[in-house]
Amino acid sequence: MSEKYTSNDICFEKLINLYIEARLEDSLSEHTTNYYANRLHAFRRWLKDCINISKISYEDIHGCMDYLDKDRRLKISSRVTELYVLKHFFVWLLENNIISKNPSSRISAVKYDRKNLRRALQPKDIEQLRNACSDIHEKAIFELFYSTGCRVSELAEIDIRNIDFKDRSIFIMGKGKKERIVFFSVTACNFLNNYLHNSCRESDALFVSKRGKHERLSPRMLEKIISNIGEKSGIDSRVYPHILRHSFATHFVATDMRLEVLQHLMGHERIDTTQIYTEISYQKIKSEYEKSQAQKPLKINL
Repeated sequence: MSEKYTSNDICFEKLINLYIEARLEDSLSEHTTNYYANRLHAFRRWLKDCINISKISYEDIHGCMDYLDKDRRLKISSRVTELYVLKHFFVWLLENNIISKNPSSRISAVKYDRKNLRRALQPKDIEQLRNACSDIHEKAIFELFYSTGCRVSELAEIDIRNIDFKDRSIFIMGKGKKERIVFFSVTACNFLNNYLHNSCRESDALFVSKRGKHERLSPRMLEKIISNIGEKSGIDSRVYPHILRHSFATHFVATDMRLEVLQHLMGHERIDTTQIYTEISYQKIKSEYEKSQAQKPLKINL
């Protein structure tokens, strides 16, 4: 651990509080900022004394992560989040000229066991699934699943009045009665409008059965529709609503979407649940790069 400094040095605790205030201004939830503050204060306590923030070293951060792994035996997802919080904090310090060098920049991401990662569908799989939809009913259901990342239980509970077509947004009541807003694509909007214009209904529900009393589709019925689309598509992977949600998250992380934004869209209470998608995306990018390298040399124009 680094050498200790006097209380006359920069106060670590005050900087944590300033950072948390900045994150609140970025519209981060109170739950998430409280979690960030808790993890940063835990890191400060691990350092034992109030030290000069500018003299925290790579060794300090690496030592803390090693302690969390070998002594505390934290699960991988928790260690990933610990590192994410520290890295983001030091980036903020650097951007605000509080430190001149980021000690966390050389810390490698915590690696997940690839065998335990659910694999996202590839873009070509998504296109095959779209093409396998038999009618506007299936197209609307599939596209809304993929473009919102909603849970099957959430999609089943959507009423027409929950949808703002002008803003392409939907009011969702998620797990634990937590409310959030999700957004949907232009493609999904077109399919939804077409579906609503041509469907018979005696219900406020968005998705209703095509026959009988046109009642709200249950989560189980939605799962069956998505599974049937998967079977018709001929792709190798088994298709079900959660793999569409998983693919939504993985594909958006690949576009550099901020984790806090994805956390909101997914309705995750804890950011470490969302954090796993950064590792999945990284592994996919690495895999694609290595595949490309094996096929032919890259031509780089400087």
